[in-house]
Amino acid sequence: MHKNDPGKSGNFSGGSLPLTPKGGGARILGKRFQDLVLRSINSWLRLRIIVNFTDSAGNVVDTQYADIQQTANGSTITLPPVPLLGGSGSGSTTLQWLRVKDDLGSCLLCHSWDGTTEGATPIYVAKPYKLRITIAGENIENVAWAYTYTQLTGSGGIHYWQRNVTGGASLTQLITPDYLLNDEIMAQPIPSVTLDGHVCTLEDMSVRAWAAS
Repeated sequence: MHKNDPGKSGNFSGGSLPLTPKGGGARILGKRFQDLVLRSINSWLRLRIIVNFTDSAGNVVDTQYADIQQTANGSTITLPPVPLLGGSGSGSTTLQWLRVKDDLGSCLLCHSWDGTTEGATPIYVAKPYKLRITIAGENIENVAWAYTYTQLTGSGGIHYWQRNVTGGASLTQLITPDYLLNDEIMAQPIPSVTLDGHVCTLEDMSVRAWAAS
C-alpha cells in the first residue's frame, strides 16, 4: 500500500478506506491530534439531558442529569442511577437533608435544607414504623398493651404526640427526643407509602423512641 497513491486503498476490518494525497480530500487524523480535538469539544460544549424520576402517583421525586461526551467512536451518554424500586412505588435515589416543620402523627412535614437555604416545597417523610400513631397495640413478652394518641401543640406551633398506654401498667409516653421546629434530619428512600393522607417516599433515619413522660 502506497501512502500517496490515490489508486490504492487499505483494508480495515473487512472494509476499505481510500487514501488521498495531501490536500486532495479526507485524511486519517493521528490519535494524539484526534484526542486533543475531542477534549476541546467536551470542554467547550457540555451537553446534558435532564431526567425526572416519578413515584407511582406521578410526583417528581428526583431530578438527575445524563452527560453526553464525544468520543472517537461517536457520542457516549452517561446515565444517572436508576431509582430504588419497591412493591408499591419508587423513591428518591439518595439521602436527603431536611428541616422538620410539623409532626403530623405518622409522618413529618419537612422542607429541603442545604445548611444555608431552606426550600418551600412540602416534603412528607415517614416516621420509623415504631414511632407511627397507626399502631393500636402490641403484645410484648406475653403482656398486651393498648395505645391511644393525643395531639398536642408545642413551641413554634409545631405539633407533638402523646401516647397513652394501658395494659401491664398505665402511663403516658412522648417521643424522645421530640421533633422540634427546624430540627434537621436525614431521610432515606423507601417504596412509597401513604401516611396521614400524604404520599411518602422517604423515611426519617433519626434514632428516637417512645419514653415515659
